[in-house]
Amino acid sequence: MSNIRHILLLLASLSASPALHAAPITLSGGHFSVTYDDTLLGVYGVPSLLGGDTIVFNPTNFKAVASTGSFTQTASFSLSLAAHSGYVLTDLLLQESGDYYRIGGGMVNVGATLAAVNPANSNTASLVLAPSAPLNAVTSLSNFQTTNWALSGNLSLLSLGAPTSLSVDLGNTLSASATGGIGFIEKKFVGLRISTQQGVPPAAVPEPGSLALLMAGLLAAWGLKLSGGRLSTAAYKRRLSQ
Repeated sequence: MSNIRHILLLLASLSASPALHAAPITLSGGHFSVTYDDTLLGVYGVPSLLGGDTIVFNPTNFKAVASTGSFTQTASFSLSLAAHSGYVLTDLLLQESGDYYRIGGGMVNVGATLAAVNPANSNTASLVLAPSAPLNAVTSLSNFQTTNWALSGNLSLLSLGAPTSLSVDLGNTLSASATGGIGFIEKKFVGLRISTQQGVPPAAVPEPGSLALLMAGLLAAWGLKLSGGRLSTAAYKRRLSQ
């Protein structure tokens, strides 16, 4: 009975323990701010801002290696962007790099996705990226060396309606397989550059009543021109009132 009581007390204390909460971190760039949850960084590592417009990650354990069978490592990361007053978000440029090696029949691959949502209208834009060159270099144990890889792509935000805020999702996949060999690939750098421009308010559109008066005035002026300019002031006013 005593043991049961101790177990119940332990369960009660655990249920009363405070739950882990998200810890939002905000970084301020030149013309925008970026907010992320530091409990969800995973293998990306802690980001920093470079040059006031680029969010930089330097992963230290984002890799896939296979000496038998295959292995895939996937990771995602979400962040929120908010343009400073008077600015809109126009482009996202994603750049990633790392290195790899293949020994014997080993194979490797890398892929990335970038998606943005304008919360004001739910419009979305997305991008799928692949390496800029095939990952086909082969090395050997006797002459071992790694080979660099890179990928990059630009996501235009013009279709999102001049957003001042964005929800951004970044996804990455590394894969390695071995058929009588070894495959290894590692991601060492992730950079997301955010482009902005000063927002231009849309041109004012005349209200229907004002537009009707404007058209009436133009038609009256056109009639005045056709009559050789001989309309009296009273006749001109009568035309406007018709």
